[in-house]
Amino acid sequence: MKTTIGVDLHKHQLNTVVLDERGAVKERRELSTKCRRQIAEYFGSYGREAEVAVESVGFYQWFWDLVRPQVGALHLADPAGVRAHAGRKAKTDRNDALLLATLLRDERLPMAYVPREPVRALREMVRHRHSIARSLAGERRSLRWLALKNNLPGPETFTSDRAQKWLLSVEPKLSAVHRVAARQRLNHIIAL
Repeated sequence: MKTTIGVDLHKHQLNTVVLDERGAVKERRELSTKCRRQIAEYFGSYGREAEVAVESVGFYQWFWDLVRPQVGALHLADPAGVRAHAGRKAKTDRNDALLLATLLRDERLPMAYVPREPVRALREMVRHRHSIARSLAGERRSLRWLALKNNLPGPETFTSDRAQKWLLSVEPKLSAVHRVAARQRLNHIIAL
């Protein structure tokens, strides 16, 4: 007897709809995402015969790692493809979970790619590096604007060493507020 479960995942809670082999709603449930043990036990209670569909959101990974060993199959749904099947039904968490379960049961679930763990780890590192690079560029732009506000041309690029030399040479010309701001920007540039 195959059980199909649709999961609408949010930051603070998840909603499930469980369908039996005929497609009838067997259970609806809302669980807090803070109770990981309860979530693992809930999905584990359906055993290896259960197939679960969850829509891809930016933070699905913890759910994937927790639930995947508990069930027979876990599927990641492509949100754009799921939306195409939604029709005019009111968008609620219960309807979203029901739609995922129904699409999975009917073998019409639009699938999203789930990378293997080593690839996921590399992707996370690349995202992290990109975030730091954006922060660094923002700090350099802010220091450049501070220089322009005071009509004090700076180096072509505010690398940490060039920015330090520049600030030491122009610090007396800056107002107290701009001195504090420039020093904080420089500290961020050095840290980044």
